[in-house]
Amino acid sequence: MNIHKLREYCQWLWSVDSLESSRELIYVFLDFFFLVINKHHEDKLTSQALADAKMIFQMIFTKVTHINKLLGGVGFNSKNGGKLNPIIDPTSIAPLIRTLYEIVCVFHLIYILPDSQQKKDLVYNLWVSSGLKYRQRFNVRLPDSLEKLEQERIFIERIKEDIENSDLFKSLTEKNKSKIFVKLKEKDYKISFTGLDINFLSWQEVSGTMGLENDLFADIYSYFSLYAHPSNVSVFQFEMMFSKENEAYKRLTLTSMKYCIALLSIFVADYIKLFPNILETFNKQDLVSQIVLNFHNHMLRGEIHSINDAWKSLG
Repeated sequence: MNIHKLREYCQWLWSVDSLESSRELIYVFLDFFFLVINKHHEDKLTSQALADAKMIFQMIFTKVTHINKLLGGVGFNSKNGGKLNPIIDPTSIAPLIRTLYEIVCVFHLIYILPDSQQKKDLVYNLWVSSGLKYRQRFNVRLPDSLEKLEQERIFIERIKEDIENSDLFKSLTEKNKSKIFVKLKEKDYKISFTGLDINFLSWQEVSGTMGLENDLFADIYSYFSLYAHPSNVSVFQFEMMFSKENEAYKRLTLTSMKYCIALLSIFVADYIKLFPNILETFNKQDLVSQIVLNFHNHMLRGEIHSINDAWKSLG
């Protein structure tokens, strides 16, 4: 493929301007994810935190396979012979991408953003404690469940003790120690550090920690939340989106897919940063795959975050 055709094809993919290009680009990501899962399944890990990171990778893979399936449309055949031709429902795709946003943010908050292993351990422990505390609410009245809940309650206390006994926690001011206790009580973990000062983050603010050079994600969480919940906006938009006159469902779907692809590109770069040995696998992909997998990450975060220099092949 000459440079002109290479540039033309890559631009068609990364522009995400059609359902066809969206599905083709999603396949590039899925193919790379599947390769990494299989090739690096036996890689040695040094902690449970890193094992959880690999599970996050697999979770994202399954989420994207479902998004890809929805892009193909879903239909229905009734017993009496009635038929709904396959349709693409943006209000079903958007909540999945909202979940994808949260997963990518969690990964970045725990494994990439902290500038020391002790800080990573602290955020990871807050994350584990949060999940277990929420599960404590499911107090099912069965002997096996009650026993498990008690085991997890003890583990939650152990996590709190580990945090309090860490050198990092001991080095914090009383004000910042109290912030950790607040997060433990709130069952939350969305924090960042400025030196040894702790900052609280909302879901909307997390993307601001990723080194983005523009505000593509500034209002994305609120936008997708409109569809994750039965808001009035989601209802009246649903009423109009399937009219043959304007086919609004296509525009809404493509809007969601632009964010989806950007999130996946950022995640791939972050994952390779955490597991540098995967860079070799990435570099062995065909040139088009290398360029498009990295394009949005490079575009949104600058050359310093670029996975490799394959993009220079475009001239």
